[in-house]
Amino acid sequence: MAAAGFRVSPFRKLLNKIADNLTDRDMTTLKFLCEDKIPKAILSGISDGKAMFAELLSRRVILDGDLTALEDLLQECNREDLVYLLEKFREESVDRRQAPSNGEHQAAGMAPRRGGGTAPVVGSMSELHRSILRDHRATLVSDMHTRHVLPHLLATGVLTDRLEAEIINTGGSRQAMNEALLQVLPTRGDQAFRQLCTALRTGSQQNYLADALEQAENSAQGLDRRPRPLVMTDSEGPAYPHVNFSLQDANSNHTASILVFKFKPNTAQRDVR
Repeated sequence: MAAAGFRVSPFRKLLNKIADNLTDRDMTTLKFLCEDKIPKAILSGISDGKAMFAELLSRRVILDGDLTALEDLLQECNREDLVYLLEKFREESVDRRQAPSNGEHQAAGMAPRRGGGTAPVVGSMSELHRSILRDHRATLVSDMHTRHVLPHLLATGVLTDRLEAEIINTGGSRQAMNEALLQVLPTRGDQAFRQLCTALRTGSQQNYLADALEQAENSAQGLDRRPRPLVMTDSEGPAYPHVNFSLQDANSNHTASILVFKFKPNTAQRDVR
């Protein structure tokens, strides 16, 4: 029987979970990376992740209070799913020390954790947003930093804890998690599209991806207000493209300054209207 009051530390639980998800390929990579920290004679006797972590702990390579080395090792193994678990543990450790309420989070301008925000209406996403995600799928899979996007989607109710767990357990790589996320989003309503754009801006700092999605949406809805190139003509001279000015559609609320060039022999006059 366990001693009264005995509790396994959250850090040990984290290491146990990570060790259970390491593959043979991961172990080969870890052994190679740790050759300058652990003698080869000892490394040859290590057969699994738990033994590896026990050795690294004994040599103080990985520490409860400093997760940098562990994070570096997992990144070198291309295990973005396990790095995400590590980052969640780091955030939850801060939460455990500070223990703020949702009200305090909101007062500080921070998003509440674990679905504390208003959950969107869950249902089928519109064909417009589905089509945009399909058109940009290759870029999103290749570029999106999943582990920085998931916390916002979880906090706003787009994802549940179960869906988040399914995404991070899809094979380890960032691309695999992106594929899984893009499979889930169309089942979470149109709000999922908007929250994804927000997460790309505020979470992963990938404005170019959010811009691409939002511009595609605006264009499809006839709201594309990107400037069109202006070509000016003059009866006394040739057509003259001026790249520094743009002319909006006639029904736009925007205005544009136009330079009119008068071409005469040996001189050029310019009027601004």
